[in-house]
Amino acid sequence: MHFILAFALFQGSVLVAYQMVLVLLVALVFYPHLWKWVLKTLVLTALLGAFCWPILMFSPYTHQGREVFWGWSSLMQIWDALMKPLDMTVDASWERSLYVGPFIVVFLGLLNTRPFNRFDAVMAVTAVLSIGPFLPWIFNWTGLPAVDRLPMRLSIYPFTWFLYRSLS
Repeated sequence: MHFILAFALFQGSVLVAYQMVLVLLVALVFYPHLWKWVLKTLVLTALLGAFCWPILMFSPYTHQGREVFWGWSSLMQIWDALMKPLDMTVDASWERSLYVGPFIVVFLGLLNTRPFNRFDAVMAVTAVLSIGPFLPWIFNWTGLPAVDRLPMRLSIYPFTWFLYRSLS
């Protein structure tokens, strides 16, 4: 895992590394016995990505107030993201689109018959973080720099897990 996180940092994608760490910390809540592995992953990621720290220290992301937008405000917006194709006339519509179409949503819903486990709960918490004001509240409460301004981007993790779970 630390190689994946460090690779994301090497690519200059602090956003992806932040999202992966956030999901890893949510997973730690449901799998507390793995705290040593999580700590090892975070330390090794910090060591492998050490060249990025000066960039982060002097980046405008860490020194200026950035507005963090709300995630989806209703289930209807999530449904629209799954059902409506990408609209290039609307600025940044790719940030809110998870388009797969109605057939795939119904088909995958019918295939998803496995019982839920703890990792499904991790993905459910991650999905909740992509909805409404939760992520902006976390940034304000912790004082962390707002690396990700659009919480909807977090929804790709539970969405991908749902697809994998349905098809495996």
